[in-house]
Amino acid sequence: MSKLIKTILSKCPPEMPDFICIKSTDIFFPYMEIGIDCLVRDISELSLVFEVVLSLTEMNVCDINDICSILGLSFDIVKEVVVDLVSLDYVTASEASIRITEKGKQALKSKQSIQIKKYNLNNVAVDLITGRIFDVDSVSSESVSKQSICLEGNISIDLTYLERNIQDIKSLFEEQQRSLNEQYRKSTKELYRMISIHHQKLKYIKKKLYIYKSINSEDLQFYLDNETEGAYHDAMYEQLKGQLAPSLERFFESDREFKKKAGNFSFDSKKYSKMVELKRVLSSQTESTLVLDADFFCGKRYSFFDNEYLYYFENDKEINYKQLIIYSNRINSILNRSIYEEIKRISENKPVFIIYDKNEYNAEGSIDYFIPKDKRKNIHIIESSDISQSIICFSDSLMIDLEEYTLSTLNGIISFKIPTISFDSKEISNLISTLKRKTDFQKYLSHDNKRSTTKPDKVNYRQYYKNEGRR
Repeated sequence: MSKLIKTILSKCPPEMPDFICIKSTDIFFPYMEIGIDCLVRDISELSLVFEVVLSLTEMNVCDINDICSILGLSFDIVKEVVVDLVSLDYVTASEASIRITEKGKQALKSKQSIQIKKYNLNNVAVDLITGRIFDVDSVSSESVSKQSICLEGNISIDLTYLERNIQDIKSLFEEQQRSLNEQYRKSTKELYRMISIHHQKLKYIKKKLYIYKSINSEDLQFYLDNETEGAYHDAMYEQLKGQLAPSLERFFESDREFKKKAGNFSFDSKKYSKMVELKRVLSSQTESTLVLDADFFCGKRYSFFDNEYLYYFENDKEINYKQLIIYSNRINSILNRSIYEEIKRISENKPVFIIYDKNEYNAEGSIDYFIPKDKRKNIHIIESSDISQSIICFSDSLMIDLEEYTLSTLNGIISFKIPTISFDSKEISNLISTLKRKTDFQKYLSHDNKRSTTKPDKVNYRQYYKNEGRR
């Protein structure tokens, strides 16, 4: 059980006194990965043979045959050296004679060879919100989908923009050069000129947004995780309250019928106090000193955060239960791709019942998409009507009542969940009775019990905690 508790505590949002976190969601901020065609100065040590030949020509030993005699090298070898020096513009050649150039004199004096070469500067990223230029490898790129909430970039990337920020580009180039292993870095390169952009790809970084509501008023606070300078927060705020881009539409609730029916959140001080005290106690203990009191932990409380229920799916092996029941008129709101994957995994050992409202838009389509009909060996999909709530039940141990509400903010309406966690066996029993009465649940349940070979759990969740508390 400690693993589940530890996981949930690690996902808790930051504390904000006198506020309760009502919603957490991922916001994606854009950056552009680019590649730049450049010219660089390639600076290397002047080779010994280059240095000797240039020294001889500077002393007016210009005949190639004389140079061959002094060096004791064949004419063909010296000729190859002369060809290289000419290509570098260090000497000029005519018939069997050479003369040193001003550039050759500079190379001889500095003992360095400097060449202008083409170079592809890759792994460059430009933050489309702040304009910051950084190495692509310094951030983790996140994939997005049509359902993702993505901000629009407000910076256009072209060569003019890069030239205005040439010092940042140079700093990044120098940092990349320093990171090269010494054995592969035979010369020093300096950025000389940018020619063109040969590659652009839009990417995103992900930040968690937490929305808090005051427990005493209607005030809201928005908090972006790992936001230091406030630029992302300001950009997000401006884009959400202005003309809404299609990539931001999912921030607001789109279900018109739900917006009409959803009630206002009525704060329950007892459930809130229970949650706060439980979190305080658990956070102050280590895994080795954790002492669980059944009545304390199993009492009805608000969840620590809106998506706490996700982690019961992921850690279901720490829960003693016989079957998983999902009963909801908001299937598309409470279930996502990762939960559907967990449902399929759970169904390998325990029966799963998903009871959905046939009047919910595309509920059946979503279920069919994530759980094809030929993959439902132990998953029962039950159509119903007039469902007015969302409940997840790990029967007969844990029940999560996912109450959903709406409120107006930033020129729109958002929905949010206030889940209530309960380990009350009577409530679970009442839920089962209600489902038997209102839906076809009994028919599927009877069929499943007949073919099931799994013995029911003898120890329920409350008893588990009592036993842990005695240890």
